[in-house]
Amino acid sequence: MSNMSWCRFGEPTSGLRDRRVQAAVVRPPIGLAGLLTVDLASEPRVACLPEGHELADRTSVSVADLLSEPIIAAPASPGPWRDYWILTEYRSTPAPVVAEAATFEAELHLVASGRGISVTAMAAARYYSRPGVVFVPIHDLEPCRVVLAWWPEDTAAVADLVTVATRLASASLGEAPHRDTAEPPRDNLNTGARLMPQRQ
Repeated sequence: MSNMSWCRFGEPTSGLRDRRVQAAVVRPPIGLAGLLTVDLASEPRVACLPEGHELADRTSVSVADLLSEPIIAAPASPGPWRDYWILTEYRSTPAPVVAEAATFEAELHLVASGRGISVTAMAAARYYSRPGVVFVPIHDLEPCRVVLAWWPEDTAAVADLVTVATRLASASLGEAPHRDTAEPPRDNLNTGARLMPQRQ
C-alpha cells in the first residue's frame, strides 16, 4: 500500500534527500546524484514581473535583461535548485535577492507588490494568473523539466508507478520519454507529488 502527499514549496527534493519517500515528481536540478528519472514534461521558463514593469509589455525577454533586477528567491536549501531559478550560473556577482518566499503564492504577492521579479515555469501563467503579475517568456533559457525520480534500490517498489509515468509521458510527448540513469547537472514551481511508503 502507498499514499500520495504534497511537499512544501521550499523542499525541492520532495523527501528524496532524506529517503522519506520512494519516488517523487520534481523539477531538476535537485543535486542528488544516482537517481533514476523519467521525463514527464518540459516547458519554457518565464519572468514573473509586476504589472507596469518596463519589461512587462515585451513578447519575450533575455537573461541579460533580468540580471540587474531585484529578485525574489525560494528559501535556501541544499543543492542547486534555488540557484537554478535565480540564474546564478549567468551571474558574475551574487544575485540581488531582496526577499525570500516560503510559498509560490507568497512569491506572486511579492512580485505584484513591486518588491522584485522572479523566474518560474510557464505553468504559472496557466494556473496562477492573477492581477498585478505578468509572465514573459525568457527566449534564451533552456526549458525546465518535470521528472519522476526514485532511488535505484526502490525500483521494484515503484515499478508500477514508473510504468504508468512512462506511458503517460510517451503519450504526452509523442515519443518515448528520456530515461536517465543519474540526476542530470544543473525546481520555480515544484509539483511535489510523491509516493510514500504506507506506515504499518
